[in-house]
Amino acid sequence: MMLEETGRVIRIEGSRAIVEMDRHCACAHCGICTTGSQDTMEIVAENSPGSKVNDLVKVAVSGPVILRSAFIVYIIPLFGLVLGYLAGRHISGEKLGVVLGISGVALILLGLHFYDLKLKRENKLIVRITEIL
Repeated sequence: MMLEETGRVIRIEGSRAIVEMDRHCACAHCGICTTGSQDTMEIVAENSPGSKVNDLVKVAVSGPVILRSAFIVYIIPLFGLVLGYLAGRHISGEKLGVVLGISGVALILLGLHFYDLKLKRENKLIVRITEIL
């Protein structure tokens, strides 16, 4: 299973290409895109076919990467909420449960932010240009 979309190359940076694509509701906040406007997004993709600026290209992300990203973004913070709430409720009651639940989510999101920065520094690209259209 691969998710494939088309986009236009707007910049080349070494062996990578910055591709501008239309923003869809399914991928609105998955974390793969870097910047963009309300209607478009920019992603960094491995440029193995050797595309050039203004080329229309097809980019792909593998299914397991999508599932892992969704798990990290949605499920892991939920664990922080539930575990924090249960720990606080066990220690001192409902109010501390709510406080520790929110704190658990905040700590996990902070950790995920630093994990994301680490992946960007290591240049682990998960998006590839598969063909030039």
